[in-house]
Amino acid sequence: MAHGLWFIVPAILTVVAVLFPLASLAPVAILATIYLLTRPRGQIRGSGVGLGLVILTFIGSNSAPSALRVIAVVLATLVIVVTAVLAEHRTVRWGSAVPAFLAYIGYAALVSLATLSSSIPTLAVALVPIVAIASVVRKFSSEDFVAMVRWVVPAAVAQVLIAFAELVVLAEPIWGYRNLTTAGVPVLRYNPFLGDAVLRAQGSFGHPIPFAMFLLFTFFVCLSPVLRRHRFLRGVGIASALVGLFLSGTRSAALAGLIALIYFLLASPGLQRKTRNVLVISVIAMAFVIGDFGTRAIVFDLLASDSLAHRVDGWTLATGLLGRGAAAVLLGTGLNSEVAAFAAGYLQQDGFNVIDNQWLTLFVTTGLVGLVLFFAAVSMGWWRAGRSGRALILAIAVMFFSFDVTTWPTSFALLAFSIAVPREAAMSSVMGADSATALRFPTLATSAR
Repeated sequence: MAHGLWFIVPAILTVVAVLFPLASLAPVAILATIYLLTRPRGQIRGSGVGLGLVILTFIGSNSAPSALRVIAVVLATLVIVVTAVLAEHRTVRWGSAVPAFLAYIGYAALVSLATLSSSIPTLAVALVPIVAIASVVRKFSSEDFVAMVRWVVPAAVAQVLIAFAELVVLAEPIWGYRNLTTAGVPVLRYNPFLGDAVLRAQGSFGHPIPFAMFLLFTFFVCLSPVLRRHRFLRGVGIASALVGLFLSGTRSAALAGLIALIYFLLASPGLQRKTRNVLVISVIAMAFVIGDFGTRAIVFDLLASDSLAHRVDGWTLATGLLGRGAAAVLLGTGLNSEVAAFAAGYLQQDGFNVIDNQWLTLFVTTGLVGLVLFFAAVSMGWWRAGRSGRALILAIAVMFFSFDVTTWPTSFALLAFSIAVPREAAMSSVMGADSATALRFPTLATSAR
């Protein structure tokens, strides 16, 4: 395939999966397999992970029909596992955050089985694709990273188009509205960036926040220096992410992105570049303070919102969780045990039975042990990441305070990727090994040579 036509296959598969999610599963799987077999061997891991993320993105939402969600998880996992088999062998030292991350997942599964909070099939659907992604991504090369982004960017474009369709064509989002009522009162998510006449877009995610998190992911992976020679790809990704974030109306994601972007600019190499970025940030901040541009209204609206009140209530009730008993505090009560905690009065009692805080969710489900393991994995991922990788982890970490990241397949997958992906220098160092290492199974691309 000509280098300039890289966009075609991902775009075709993405559009087919969006328009015909059920009927297209078999043909998409066949096309995807052929696509992977024809990839250069240095791009197979990236192409497989990218395709897996796209599958989870479009048909793996918590709001999608349960059967379709299971199919999405199975397909995504199979694609990534096949990718690991087809790709060239790479010996990578376990000096990454992946062992700590897998330790957290193993512990969460063990506690859940011991407390009977989740069945084995439920745990498999929730955790197996996450393990697959982390295990494969840790061996990424620069070529893999670019190949992955070549899937993510068309998916982001498609999601933005779906968001526009929600506003002007569709009667309601693809999977309908999730949590439409709270304590019997209708909940309509108006877009604070566009006014009360426009609802927040959610793409194919069934919720504006996972939609916004995918766009944050797209934005920061496109800032990676690995893409410095792929300006068109980077430009389309960044533009799509910004437009989509605006349509999502997610204030927490906007704040997370702003904090992470400021870090990215301040962490620039070289004193001259750092100084320039500090001046630019200062000028922009002063302009917003003086000119406002509607930001004050957005802030005041947030401070008076039920959304913020719900999350603050979660923190105020956190000390009450200490009364659940020593075993529950130390070890947790297992994944999906939040329902029991709500029923017992340990969590918010406003009728909206979602914690909306990753740290509290961890404390309830996996206790102090799970909190320590999870924090260690995220911290090690940050420590070993490059500048853009740290910005990505920072953006997701800020979202921990307003969203249960690990309870949604796509956001959990994006977290796994951000923790596992090597820094840019490490990805570049394996480039030379690709040509010297034989595939376990020859692909069509190599057998034709």
